[in-house]
Amino acid sequence: MKKSMAVLLILIVLSLTACNIGSKPAKECREGSFIYIVKDNEVTIIKYDGTEETVIIPDRISNKPVACIKDKAFSACSHVKEVFIPESVKSVGVGAFDDTEWYKSLKDEFVVAGDGVLIKCNQTSKDIVIPEGVKSLSSTFYKAGDGGFFDAVIYLPATLKKIDDYAFYKAFGHIIVCNTEQIEEIGQSAFEDSTVDRIIISDKLKSIKDRAFATTDKTVKRSMTIEMTGGGYYVGTQKKVKLPFATSLGKDIFYGLDGNMETVKFEDGTTAITKDMLTCLQSFAKFFIPGEVTCIEKDIFPEGAIIYTEAGSAAEKYAKDNSVKVLILPESFKDRALEKLLIPAFLSANLEFTYDNMQIITSIQIRDQVEGNVYDHYRVYVIVQAATGAKGIEHILKQDNVKSLEDLKFFTKLEYLLLESAIIDGSVDCAVLKSMPALKEAVVNNESLK
Repeated sequence: MKKSMAVLLILIVLSLTACNIGSKPAKECREGSFIYIVKDNEVTIIKYDGTEETVIIPDRISNKPVACIKDKAFSACSHVKEVFIPESVKSVGVGAFDDTEWYKSLKDEFVVAGDGVLIKCNQTSKDIVIPEGVKSLSSTFYKAGDGGFFDAVIYLPATLKKIDDYAFYKAFGHIIVCNTEQIEEIGQSAFEDSTVDRIIISDKLKSIKDRAFATTDKTVKRSMTIEMTGGGYYVGTQKKVKLPFATSLGKDIFYGLDGNMETVKFEDGTTAITKDMLTCLQSFAKFFIPGEVTCIEKDIFPEGAIIYTEAGSAAEKYAKDNSVKVLILPESFKDRALEKLLIPAFLSANLEFTYDNMQIITSIQIRDQVEGNVYDHYRVYVIVQAATGAKGIEHILKQDNVKSLEDLKFFTKLEYLLLESAIIDGSVDCAVLKSMPALKEAVVNNESLK
């Protein structure tokens, strides 16, 4: 019995010792002029303090692969004129080589090192096509030259599965990021304090890390648009961000953005809302739930939540049964394409899409071109104005054509209607306009109807 007790005590001590070891920060080690740490059986070089002009980074240290070069690892190494990076290296941190003469002398359009790491981009054209084979974007890889891509469209390669930590940190120049269908993760602070205007993601996106789209510059009003292909929900008071259902969200991913994201809108086709879907949305307050939803898991909404839904829906019943505030939305629009155009413009004017707010709208415009603004074949301007003076304008991606205007019957105070866009179907049903007493002027595809 005593022997068994002694063995048990030894096992407990060993277990506690193992736990304590695991909780300690990684120990710094040295191999020649390289200071490194070991994590997950891989080596990260955190500092080089040698005096050699030519540096050969080993592919293995202590029989473990050298996988990462840490931020500023070669800081104050202006004497280094040549660096050889092994294929084992999978990531390069912020400004790792910026101080070296070698890095400053790299003039190729795209400098790729290690295992497909893009460490520098000297491209200056408007269309920047990052080559296939690139698997990682070195943090702030774009900093060559003036430090930004002005009015550039950046096309990512199919081989890139992750937008790395700090990849576009403080990048500026009205940038659009395309070809992101394969991206599964957006790293920490990947777009923080950048002026990336638009990024399109897919429902393959699994994770967004902390502060990915955050901003700390209060003097600049950022207006980033994140669009998504596939099914998901919209978030944001201005409905500018659409994310997949299964995406894991980090902390403060939209910190500082205009409106401070607080709204979630579940898209058509959603039939159930579960706890897993709202795990990362506990800081949000407003939830738009379609009438198609028939099942909502109990106790999943954060304190103070407001549910926006249709009269008679399962969401309305859920709200009343669980003492959650509920606001009734207009009955489903017969033309969902029109609804999808109007909602973002309403939210841009800081107006929720409700019956009450529809009845204060005096002007609606849907136009391909607005004087003084950029024309885009794939987008349409939607402008709403209220009797209170509130005005919202959104430049929205074109999707389905509007085939009926019957839903304008909800806008009882509408005085002015201008529809000049290819998204308005040539045979659109305009019959409802005749029965709108407040309407003074209506122009649909160059034809005056009132």
